[in-house]
Amino acid sequence: MSRNFNDAKPLLPGNKSFAAYPAAREPTASRSPYMRNRWSAGSDRVIALVLTLFCGITRLYRIGRRTSCAWDESHFGKFGAFYVRGKFFMDVHPPAAKMLVALSEVLAGHNGTFEFKGGEEYPAYVNYVFMRGFNAMFGIALAPLAYLTCRLLRLPPAFAAMAALFVTFDNAITVISRFILLDAPLLAFTALALAMLAGFYRQHARPFSSSWWQWLFGMGVALGLVASAKWVGLFAVALAGAYTIYELWEMFCEPRLQLGAYAKHWAARMAALIVVPVGIYMFWFWIHFAVLTNYDASAAFMPMGFQARLKGSPLAQQPYEVTTGSAIRLQAPGGAGYLHSHVHRYPAGSMRQQITGYGYADGNNVWGVERRAPAGDTAGATAIDGRIEHGDIIALRHNSTDTYLIADSAFAAPVSSNFREVSAVGVNRTEAAGSNALWKVEIVNAEPKMADGVVHPLGTPLRLRNVGSNCVLASTGARLDKNWGWGQAEIACSTNSDSYLWTVERHINDAQPKRDIGRMLSSSFLREFAVLNRQMWLTNNALVPDHDKHNVLESGPASWLFLKYPMRMVGWDDRSVKFLEIGNPILWWAAAVVSLLFPVQTLYWMVCQQRGVLRWPRGTFRAYYEGACILWGGWFLHYAPFFAMGRVTYLHHFLPALYFSLLLLAYQMYYWSLWYAPRRMYAVPYAAVAVAALVFWWFSPLTNDDLDIDPQAGPRSDALSDLCVFVRNAAAMDRANQTAADEAGIVNDVIQTIQTMLRCEATYPEASQCGAVAGQALSNLATSNSRLQQRLVERELRDCLEPIESVFWYLLASTNPKTNLAGQMVVLNTIKHNRALTETLCASEAGQMLVSKVGKMFSKREDDKDDAKTIMYAVVAETIEHNCLGTLLTDDPELDSYGLLDVLAVYCSENRSSTTYSQICDPGLLSALSSIIAKCHDLLCQVWQASGDSVEMSAIVEAYLCLTSALSVLIQITEDADPQLAARVLDSQVVHHVIRLLGLLSQHLPRIEKASKRVNDNANVNANTNKQGSISHLFMFKRHLIQIIGNIAYYNKPAQDLVRELDGLALVLDHMRIDDNHPYIKEYAVVALKSLLLNNPENQEYVQKMETQSVADDPEMARVGVQPSLSASGRVSLKKMDSDKPDSPE
Repeated sequence: MSRNFNDAKPLLPGNKSFAAYPAAREPTASRSPYMRNRWSAGSDRVIALVLTLFCGITRLYRIGRRTSCAWDESHFGKFGAFYVRGKFFMDVHPPAAKMLVALSEVLAGHNGTFEFKGGEEYPAYVNYVFMRGFNAMFGIALAPLAYLTCRLLRLPPAFAAMAALFVTFDNAITVISRFILLDAPLLAFTALALAMLAGFYRQHARPFSSSWWQWLFGMGVALGLVASAKWVGLFAVALAGAYTIYELWEMFCEPRLQLGAYAKHWAARMAALIVVPVGIYMFWFWIHFAVLTNYDASAAFMPMGFQARLKGSPLAQQPYEVTTGSAIRLQAPGGAGYLHSHVHRYPAGSMRQQITGYGYADGNNVWGVERRAPAGDTAGATAIDGRIEHGDIIALRHNSTDTYLIADSAFAAPVSSNFREVSAVGVNRTEAAGSNALWKVEIVNAEPKMADGVVHPLGTPLRLRNVGSNCVLASTGARLDKNWGWGQAEIACSTNSDSYLWTVERHINDAQPKRDIGRMLSSSFLREFAVLNRQMWLTNNALVPDHDKHNVLESGPASWLFLKYPMRMVGWDDRSVKFLEIGNPILWWAAAVVSLLFPVQTLYWMVCQQRGVLRWPRGTFRAYYEGACILWGGWFLHYAPFFAMGRVTYLHHFLPALYFSLLLLAYQMYYWSLWYAPRRMYAVPYAAVAVAALVFWWFSPLTNDDLDIDPQAGPRSDALSDLCVFVRNAAAMDRANQTAADEAGIVNDVIQTIQTMLRCEATYPEASQCGAVAGQALSNLATSNSRLQQRLVERELRDCLEPIESVFWYLLASTNPKTNLAGQMVVLNTIKHNRALTETLCASEAGQMLVSKVGKMFSKREDDKDDAKTIMYAVVAETIEHNCLGTLLTDDPELDSYGLLDVLAVYCSENRSSTTYSQICDPGLLSALSSIIAKCHDLLCQVWQASGDSVEMSAIVEAYLCLTSALSVLIQITEDADPQLAARVLDSQVVHHVIRLLGLLSQHLPRIEKASKRVNDNANVNANTNKQGSISHLFMFKRHLIQIIGNIAYYNKPAQDLVRELDGLALVLDHMRIDDNHPYIKEYAVVALKSLLLNNPENQEYVQKMETQSVADDPEMARVGVQPSLSASGRVSLKKMDSDKPDSPE
């Protein structure tokens, strides 16, 4: 492709020899020195290479420092993994950029099994550094593309390089290029489309030349790529379309241009700018369908034939004929989901049970079919046997609530008044026996292989006409109110249109064999392409901001120009690598001013030109104006449409527009320098780049994760503000509003609402939702409100006569996870950083029950990155930091305290220091740990002595959980050789109980394990309990106990002597042998023995006096023909076995 940066002089608007439009003439190399190819050789190529390398440094520097899944990597990395596994998924974006992410995963060797959960550490088998680097290549490509574009728009090399460096030194573009996202490919394809447009613009004087065709079709390919990355790329298509219309209009106004040549221009542009982009766009979807061949529930919106062809699809094998007694799931028209009902009622109209459209598989989507009459007959009140055929009269019975589907023309639909209401009534109601509960089946456009007049799953679209009201069951396209209809689709009855068709998506009938339905269904790529794009459009439009919910990540287009709200991309605690999407303020502000003033500036210059006072060289204004309009038009088309969008928007949506405005800034700076300061114009690029580079460096810690990390930092202080769901009184976060709400009695009303709603949540699920919202409101009211915090602790905990009547307890005991989370936030907001309130809470019975409940919730959570688990940890951690955990455990703790100990174990592992351990390990806590070990010893004795017959499985599991956490805590706090802490441990009787338990396990471990397994089998406990109990790994406790003994005895003579006096030294020596169940216990025993003998002559003499009792048989030694023997003096020797000795009989 020819890249001629300096062609012939631009033609004036009034030039009648407009050479672009007569027949084309190939330029010759000698025609003008400006016509030579200056890109493929010379300084331009060198400059572009240097810019590329420099941009690569900014994009790749420390790109792998954050080792966990960050921001939207959790979405697009996961989608790439779906491509690798061939699993179908639904996303709002076209597939091209996601397939590039998948390509990076394939090249990195990823097998698609990592799920890219937000905040989760990347495992060793995921080469995330390569994947991020692959994505960064698209960000690196922006620099040479920016240089190429500006050179094509007639900027000299210095100013073109300045434009490229503006793009390089923008912090927001840099940081967005460093993650596994779609934005870097989108920006690269946008820049490529602009470069192709600029190149095609420079060929306007040579139509139909080889270079003209290359730039034109290159632009078509670039437009296809950018539109296939994200739909935002359609704005680049609009820019190319606007320029094309401008060119065609100019040609239309040229009288010398022949009609045939004009038609040829139209045909060429239609082929290159319509056919090629559309073909590329569809090609990506063809690959998308070809790769994603495994079924997933997200494919529910796709045509039935497509779903049935996916591997593992539950729709493929179904009973073939729908009959009386069949259970079916009806898919609603218009993407409304499935025909659905639940116990909730309409708030107005008939006030009967709701009928809705629900988009997910659910038990409330299943309907029983009753055939009441064949076609043409009068329906009876009872079901008759037979297949459901065209024209039959049926009744639909909702299986979950035992109700019938009816239509009632007396009531309008709740949202769409031009439709009639449909509802569900009980089987014993009068309405259930009337004609309003009967529906006529009309089969419309059945699949050719299923066109036998019988209803079949997937292939026979149905029109359901109500017999009594003569209306058609329909989806209105509206959504019910979130407060009573849960935002589900409105289902009603239409009297105006018969176009609403339903499909039997699932068919259950045990009396019929299953058949391969997929082979009977036709398929069409164009139909599947259209359905998927329609669903992408609907899903994209559904991404609307929730104005009742505060989200610090969202921002509007009005705030983008001057960088009012930078966007936090990751968690902001002191223990994690941080990224902030903040642009280079100098560049953003300057580019915004230039872009906003360009229309005013253009108007001013046009007036000056019209009046003849604009003194520019002939042709200069048009050359300037056309290039500026291309860049400004790109900025405007990529920015202005966001003001009309209803969907949620973020700062990174502005980056394509920013790219255009940065190039426009460099473009304007060149021409202003040329016109107003020509003598100093070449100093401008150096000064501008220096300023931009300095600002980029200043903000680079937020771009290149150079901020310091404090590994000893506590829980994140702003977690609650991110987790709180603000409701109508979210403004109470303001201190003045909190005081006003308290004085007006709103706080008491909120507490009463929580208690009232959660008392009846088992009966009314909506009451649980109300309780959750009230809990969130109470959390907001209590934040930083010391007066309310004091009152909550005193009234709801200290002075509460019945702990289970506490508002905290209501929130934590709810069955709704959102309510639990609200309760945890209330507790944390109340006691956070307040020692007095924490001590008051832990001293009360209600408070002890409360924190213990939170601890158990923490222990049952499997996902360590779960936000709810973070809150639970923070609640208990407050009691640990204020030395209140010993009060909670008391001197005689129950074995169900494993949750609190689990939190303590995590706290110790995250805060490893002797100062921390000395602070939290007060006598009360150590006494509690000692008591727990003693109780576990007694329970295991009971298991051993009674063979488990008198012990409940739950008690054994709780003991094992509690013992695991207690030993983990002791191992950590005894690792540090702190004399004061060691003295406290000795005083707490911990050593006594550790040695007692080790002795028990040493003698009776096999029998205890056998008895535990027997209890487990008898109790038939679930898999989760088995997982937590770990009852088959008791030998691990021996390792922990030996490790604790060694830690305590290290350079601690009182502890060494105590272990010897309690016969612990002999127990350690007894484990200095190979154990088949635990091959490393010998090594732990060796380390512990070393600690026990260190600088202790008494222990050394004790070991020396011990006599060898016997020699263990070793099959491996016997296999090689030697055997150990013990002499009378206690010496062990090896001797050769007698080879003539006959083998022992089998």
